[in-house]
Amino acid sequence: MGKILECAAIASLPGSGSDCMMGTLDETGFVLETLNPARVCTVTSVAAHTLYEKSDPYHLSGPGGALNLTGTGFEQIDPTRVRVTGTVFEPSDGYFVKLEAARIVGYRTVSIAGVRAPDFIAQLDSILDGVRARVFDNFPDMATGNASLIFRVYGRDGVMGALEPERAHLPHELGLVIEAVADTQDRANTICSFGRADRQPPRVAGHCG
Repeated sequence: MGKILECAAIASLPGSGSDCMMGTLDETGFVLETLNPARVCTVTSVAAHTLYEKSDPYHLSGPGGALNLTGTGFEQIDPTRVRVTGTVFEPSDGYFVKLEAARIVGYRTVSIAGVRAPDFIAQLDSILDGVRARVFDNFPDMATGNASLIFRVYGRDGVMGALEPERAHLPHELGLVIEAVADTQDRANTICSFGRADRQPPRVAGHCG
């Protein structure tokens, strides 16, 4: 219940992270309901939350053990409320606490561009490959991993990535984010400048630029 409630009303229809959800706990399970009459809890919306931010929908690890959802049941008790039962807590051999931390890996410089030229969009992959190659020629020590050049394309492959089945359907415009990360800010600025300046499409026969 806590895993669901921490995400507000995302486990409702229509889902929302800004509205509240209420859970009522008893000896055998709990009941979920939203506090906004425009939203309802359904078996599907609540059960789908077992997939949210989890690599395994059947086991939810925590300090001292894990919740086993293999036998969990979801029941629509009225049009707006769902009852959840059958979850089992399985203690672990030890008590484990997950620690998260961060460290500086470098300094970042970002350049953002909009692309609407059809010939550029049609050849985008080869253009970006060429830019990467030329930047690496100018900064050969990037191969050691002390700096990186990243291209993020918005408006294409944002969900499926390389698995996108409709890749042949080219968009009419794209957002291109050029990101350089290096051990110093000056170096990140320089690498990003090289990547930003060298992104012109190759010559196409019959094309006037």
